[in-house]
Amino acid sequence: MPRRPHAAALALTALFTTASCRCVSTSEATAAAPGSPAHRLDRLKRWGAEQRGALVQSLADMIAAPSVSRQPEGVARMAEQLTRDFSELGMRVENIAVDGPPLLLITGGPWQARDPETTLLFYAHYDGQNVDATRWRATSPFAPALYPGEHQAGARARRADDPALAGDWRLYGRGAADDKGPIAVIQHVLKGIKELELGPTAIGVKLLLDGEEESGSPHLGAAIEAAAQDPARRARLAADALVSLDGPLYQTGAPTISFGVRGIMTVDLTTYGARRDLHSGHYGNWAPNPALELARVLSTLKDPISGRVLVDGFHDCERPRAPEARAALQALPPIEDALREQLGVARLEGPSERALFDAVSSSSLNVRGLASGDVGERARTVIPAQADAALDLRLVPECTRDGMSALLRRHLEGLGYTVQAEPPSDEQRRAGARVIRMRVRARGYPGVQTPLDLAISRQLRALSERATGEPPVALPTMGGSLPFHHFESRLGMRVLALPLVNHDNNQHGPDENVRVGALWRGFDLLATVALTYGDA
Repeated sequence: MPRRPHAAALALTALFTTASCRCVSTSEATAAAPGSPAHRLDRLKRWGAEQRGALVQSLADMIAAPSVSRQPEGVARMAEQLTRDFSELGMRVENIAVDGPPLLLITGGPWQARDPETTLLFYAHYDGQNVDATRWRATSPFAPALYPGEHQAGARARRADDPALAGDWRLYGRGAADDKGPIAVIQHVLKGIKELELGPTAIGVKLLLDGEEESGSPHLGAAIEAAAQDPARRARLAADALVSLDGPLYQTGAPTISFGVRGIMTVDLTTYGARRDLHSGHYGNWAPNPALELARVLSTLKDPISGRVLVDGFHDCERPRAPEARAALQALPPIEDALREQLGVARLEGPSERALFDAVSSSSLNVRGLASGDVGERARTVIPAQADAALDLRLVPECTRDGMSALLRRHLEGLGYTVQAEPPSDEQRRAGARVIRMRVRARGYPGVQTPLDLAISRQLRALSERATGEPPVALPTMGGSLPFHHFESRLGMRVLALPLVNHDNNQHGPDENVRVGALWRGFDLLATVALTYGDA
């Protein structure tokens, strides 16, 4: 007798199922005057519905081209493929990178509006996170596979052109959601506008495709600075706002608009014992243990009850939230109970009643990795010679890398340590100095935030609701980090995000996937923005 699903499981299924697209009805299409924005949009959405298999296949082709961020050859080949694809749409593709992998600026096209009142620069990245192929179960990372729903052991993969293709099917492979899926969506929107001769667009459409976002975009700032100093290139790059397609939808699957991103900095800490590993039986209770010492240091950084960072002054740089941001956070649909059930997390960091996006709207300090000696089958009875911790700090716009670095250094010094960038010298070892090595990695950047009450913010919210039939969730900031401060500080652009992919996409991990229904709804959303912006 089959088991009846648990009530909590049924509730989770209902909560995390992406809402279906709101299709334009026959009566609505008939009412729209031929050639009007609404009529052209209806034609484009109908074409998109007929091309769903082609969209999935196009994304599968992108996934099959490995472009891991730390493998320049694969990234370069992906850039060549994208250059060909967008050039075929009649667009100008230029590499504006000063150094590093290609940074593709894509502009123009005969179907574009002339002298548009509003121009949007859509951002996505075509590089992917590193992979450990041994941990993938649905498929190997660069062999895209399509399954009806989430992959289960023994399931059979399907073809992208399967006539039974349904919205809850998922395409697996590195980059499926982060970020090749959104690139395939906007490419198909522009392809439909070109093939059906539906121009001119209601807005100027530009794209910026980054080839090193997963490495922190270390060369992006130099490229934007160089473009800002070149009048012709600055004009081609200019836009009223940068609209990122990176990131996931809200956990309910509702349409989502994010109005900011946090910045980031990373720090490595190392404590030291003897010059080499020591036998724990011969030297235990006598020689210092750097693993225990580092554990004690890390325990001083956060309050386990409140979740507040205990580094003195850490939260002082945060400004009070604007009234619109506070109202948006209060209006978010509750997801925390379902998330705890889904993730298997009962005990939280900080108060149990705290909302997720209230927590990720502040600066944070995270221990992202620890290493000392060996564990499991490789464990040895030793006192390790050193212990290492890797931290990441997510920063709200007012908090800077240099300021946070100084606060952390002062905290460690207050614990009695000599804080330096190098291991202890022989002289320091003989003198018994308590040394902790602190290395602040060069890459890092501040956050940005766009007011929720700007005209462009209101317009995108209205268009999102028109496209999906559902009011969008407004996030004052997403929890993740992207290097968008360059556009705000050097080009004066506002920054927003229109995520397109399902939240449970396993990005950065094994079995990354995208729900194809999310791609289809993303097509309708970007089509609505491109053809009816200003008409909402």
